[in-house]
Amino acid sequence: MAQLETNQISQLLGPVADTRPAVRRMVALHSPLHYALSGIVSPHYAITSLPAVQDVVGQVWTGSARTPVRYVGLRQDHTFSLAYLEYSSLYQLLRGTGRRLWFTSDPVEDDATRTPADYKIHYEQTVAASLLFPEVDSYEVLPWPERVYGHVSPEYATEINTVNAALQDMHNQPSASGNAVTAANIGVLVSDTIQLQRESPNASDLDGLWGLSLPLLQRGVPVQIASLDRAADPGYLRPFKSLLLSYDYQKPPSSRVEAALAQWVREGGCLIFVGGSDAYNNLKESWWRLANLEAPQFDLFSQLGIGIQGKSASVAASAEDTSQYQTVVKGEGAEHDQKNRRAVKVDLAPYAQPTGSVAVRFTDVTPQDGWGAYLGGVRLDIGGKVAAEFLTGSDLESRFLAYDNGSEYDGKGRFADGPNSWTYEFDNLPPNTPVQMTLDLADGYAVSVASVKPNIGHTLLSTPSAGIVGRAFPRLRIPSAYPATLYPQIQPRDRDDSGKPGAGPSVLYSLRSGGAPVWMSAIGKGLLLNVGVAPGFFSANERSAGLLRALVGYGMRRVGGSLKESDALRLKRGKYTIVRTFDDSEVVEGRTVDLFSPTLAAADDREVPAHSVALLYDIGSGDQPPHIGYVSGRVQARVETASATAFYVRGPAGTVGAARLHSGRRRLVGARAMDRLGRAIPIQADADGGTVLLKYPNDPDGVLVRVGWE
Repeated sequence: MAQLETNQISQLLGPVADTRPAVRRMVALHSPLHYALSGIVSPHYAITSLPAVQDVVGQVWTGSARTPVRYVGLRQDHTFSLAYLEYSSLYQLLRGTGRRLWFTSDPVEDDATRTPADYKIHYEQTVAASLLFPEVDSYEVLPWPERVYGHVSPEYATEINTVNAALQDMHNQPSASGNAVTAANIGVLVSDTIQLQRESPNASDLDGLWGLSLPLLQRGVPVQIASLDRAADPGYLRPFKSLLLSYDYQKPPSSRVEAALAQWVREGGCLIFVGGSDAYNNLKESWWRLANLEAPQFDLFSQLGIGIQGKSASVAASAEDTSQYQTVVKGEGAEHDQKNRRAVKVDLAPYAQPTGSVAVRFTDVTPQDGWGAYLGGVRLDIGGKVAAEFLTGSDLESRFLAYDNGSEYDGKGRFADGPNSWTYEFDNLPPNTPVQMTLDLADGYAVSVASVKPNIGHTLLSTPSAGIVGRAFPRLRIPSAYPATLYPQIQPRDRDDSGKPGAGPSVLYSLRSGGAPVWMSAIGKGLLLNVGVAPGFFSANERSAGLLRALVGYGMRRVGGSLKESDALRLKRGKYTIVRTFDDSEVVEGRTVDLFSPTLAAADDREVPAHSVALLYDIGSGDQPPHIGYVSGRVQARVETASATAFYVRGPAGTVGAARLHSGRRRLVGARAMDRLGRAIPIQADADGGTVLLKYPNDPDGVLVRVGWE
């Protein structure tokens, strides 16, 4: 399939290159990530490497970027973050090849049922994400204009025109600065093979990709999606200080790629290899099996000078024995929309008596209707005193969550519909003592309880070598869904060798049940950090995400770098500033125009709220003479003097043109507008705090606007 697609494109574009070399030859592709999420195979590396391909249109838009992905246990819309990772995967695939990359910008996605507000919010997030890659300054705008103009509000149409004008102007911006580029030295390696491991019963868990990327990106780290297929290209890996890699949801295309990674490590890079256990390691015709290797990472370790003797072991927490549970409370299956939400008390004392450990399981009482158990929070009282209390989705909840079989979290509560379920485990409960659990429950719940033996063997325990990482995360229980990979000769030691050259691997975390899944080894000037836990674990909860960040920071420090978290991703491209905030607001100093505002609102020292995006344009200080701040449309000529400002602008018919002018210390004395034939057209002028907002009907043939000052 992949080869057929590559051959087809080659046969289409090859003859054009030979017979009409002046014609630009372009190919349009969704991102490798979106195709993987959609179960589609498309060999991006092979296609974009074809000699006949000159330009690539990277088709990322709200329809692809709103695909729910998992972060801290919550599978939901992360449009900005997924769009950013998609754009990054395309940029890193083409970086340095000499081929022009275009980014798609689509203000109205395929789903016609979305609200106008939904279109606007998601469009702004994808635009902001695309602009954080300053080497890209070509854009495909309005791929389907017929579903935009005449179908969106006048205000949104004006905003779209403004954004299009900004995108058209990006190639004129001479410089770029900000943490979106200065801190972009951490990458997650992805190969086109990520699209191949998708067949049941061993379909790859793509949560592993989000587990390696979103914990960083959501904390303001501009992590990149680097191309594993291009790793052997001369100099390709040089921009990176740290790379995260997993073969659990993909495979390296060749041993040559691993040789390049090993050389990069020896020269001072930190390679963080995650996972190691995957059914697709057993492919008989794979290059590593033909080389008599158990799995592809054995070749990688060998290239790094680490000899792994014997076979690896994949260990996981024991599967849940559902036969042991007794149902203690049920909701009504017909209840929906949390209308029956209530506090439900459960006496756990009889179940705590035998072993001191109790498991509490939540299921759907009527699996056929899709309205299963919904839980907001839990309180555990022992002897009449609160022993534990947590909200679902919280860091504290993750410490009790023993089994998660497809449950979801919507930001307010955890729920399990149909065959899905989840289970908490409470240990060290005292005998002969009242133990009561209070549940904030709703919908069609069934709660079952069992007396169990503590299931804590699949727990990471830090060693002295882990340093500050171990002090921050001394122990973490790994859910049964995530196996650990162990190698026979890697064992915990009593001393801390701190990864000294020649000292052999140094263990950072061992398993309570035995073995050492997390270890490091100094290689030349660099470092291999092996994290032998399935990468999906790092998408499961806030603690596992925190451990991932801590390990990346640890590795970066070992090779002379640093992990810099931030409340915002920010990039200044000439006079444009692009901001994406996370948990805190960000102040952009100076006087700027908001290009996501239909009125081109101006402000001094603008504060961008938390969890939002902004596209701003610097119009200079207030004491400057009158000049054009920003125009929503294609400005083709302008004249600016102390007494007059004039410009000629083109825009789509049926839309409202807008312009924000800086008036400085001058006063507006009049404004006129006319079409290209000199006929007057209506214009509205509103002065506001040292600026003037002009509005007029757009004309694709052009409108001449003139303003007088005194």
